[in-house]
Amino acid sequence: QITSDLVEDAFGMWRYRWQALAVAWVVALAGWIWVLLLPNQYDATARVYVDTETILKPLLEDLTVNSDTLSDVALVTEALLSQPQLKAVALETGLERRATTPEQLERLVTSLKQTISIQKMPKQDIFNISYRDKDPEMARNVVQVLLTSFMENSLSKNRKSSVNAQQFLSQQIK
Repeated sequence: QITSDLVEDAFGMWRYRWQALAVAWVVALAGWIWVLLLPNQYDATARVYVDTETILKPLLEDLTVNSDTLSDVALVTEALLSQPQLKAVALETGLERRATTPEQLERLVTSLKQTISIQKMPKQDIFNISYRDKDPEMARNVVQVLLTSFMENSLSKNRKSSVNAQQFLSQQIK
């Protein structure tokens, strides 16, 4: 019974093989055309290590309130994704040339904020900065500008913290 059903089904499939082959070719061609029409997307990513264990932390442990470096990084991240900073990124990378009116520039900055990703890796002090664009050079430039800005903001914050810690230690020694 089962064998005869299988043989009958096999003959039925064989009878419609050319129609099945034609349908497969039409679906494959439609898929290839669809893939060819998709716009290219390029991702640029940078990884940043943020040292949360500063040199002065053990020295200042009993003397001052600990500053949470990760919260400082979160503040820097918020600052990087602020409207003025993103507008500066658009101007520095030439991305603003895609907008012809101030409204378009505002939409561009808003879309820039949505497409830029700054994420902290779990259980690590590594941050990923990534951006996707149809132009590979533009994607790289945006991430480069963000990385430079991230490092400058972090370094200026660390310098201020070091100067404050040095002044505090000097006062304690006196």
